[in-house]
Amino acid sequence: MTTQTEIIQNIDTAKIVADMLKQVNAEYVLDTTYGVGRFYKFFRPKFLVGIDPHIYPNSIYIVKPDILIPKTVWGAFKTLKLLGVKFNICVVDPPFRHRPRGKDNRLYYYNLIGTPEDIIRHSFKIAEELKIPYLLLHFNKPYDGTKIRTIKYIYERGFLKIESYFILYKVIPNVKTP
Repeated sequence: MTTQTEIIQNIDTAKIVADMLKQVNAEYVLDTTYGVGRFYKFFRPKFLVGIDPHIYPNSIYIVKPDILIPKTVWGAFKTLKLLGVKFNICVVDPPFRHRPRGKDNRLYYYNLIGTPEDIIRHSFKIAEELKIPYLLLHFNKPYDGTKIRTIKYIYERGFLKIESYFILYKVIPNVKTP
């Protein structure tokens, strides 16, 4: 599969996510950094599971998941195994900074769950162990890994007033040799 590249500006990030989810026919989606469901306002998958250590009041959710697991990404693995869902894609949108500015909610978030790289690494691990074929990452730089292959790459700037990347990875399963 060849890598496709698109450069876009000033577009709602939910439209980018909707396009990428449709590209892989995502019906069963696992979001390891769910938040309030902002990414799903233009495309609601058939079944949506969110992981987030913070539970918001119902009125705050833009799109409420079918199941919300109130844990960190690495604390949710056993729960995900028990669910037994065959996900099409894992979506990851970690905070961009290692250290948040000021005393906002992100400080609590970092103290609770670690760095953005921790979240990304554990999301790839879950995708690999649950045999999820795709992972969509939104971050301020591409992620390098040995068991992934980029199949779509979008550079976005303007809407968030920062540079960010939407990268759709094909997760290459762990192959055990005898």
